[in-house]
Amino acid sequence: MEKQLEGEISPLKLARTGARLRGRIALARLPRLLACVERGGEGVELALEFSRDIEDRSLVQGTLRASVDLICQRCLEVFTQQLEIDVHLGFVTSDEEAKALPEGLEACLLTDGVVILETLIEDELLLGLPDVPLHPREACPAGDKFRPLPANEKASEGNPFAVLGQLKGKVN
Repeated sequence: MEKQLEGEISPLKLARTGARLRGRIALARLPRLLACVERGGEGVELALEFSRDIEDRSLVQGTLRASVDLICQRCLEVFTQQLEIDVHLGFVTSDEEAKALPEGLEACLLTDGVVILETLIEDELLLGLPDVPLHPREACPAGDKFRPLPANEKASEGNPFAVLGQLKGKVN
């Protein structure tokens, strides 16, 4: 069963009916995500399936795909990052239910039995952004300019705080 791709949804009802949500949502409708990227692409392609598990919990599983432009923290140039997020959520109404979810399921706390679809999608995409955006090393214009030291080259020998210890001894 295909459903609308915007606004409030009732995950518990969707899970009971085994609904599937497929389609595209414009990135313009995800302002928190847009604030974290340089530019957004065409939109988020989503394929979500709602279901109930053997314990009668409401679940959603699926995939979110988006393309965003980020600033490489090595060279400060813009690059395109493909995001592909696997969604595995269990809908809960309390902390106790959240703690009882099996491994591999993240909790999504429901308020009044509904969730705003855009918020759910935006949260998952934000969690999927890299902590430190970087080009792949071979594609980065900075090249090896900021390469880590090889294992056989040590930055310095000894304790870097030894000078502080000497100063402390002079103060006493």
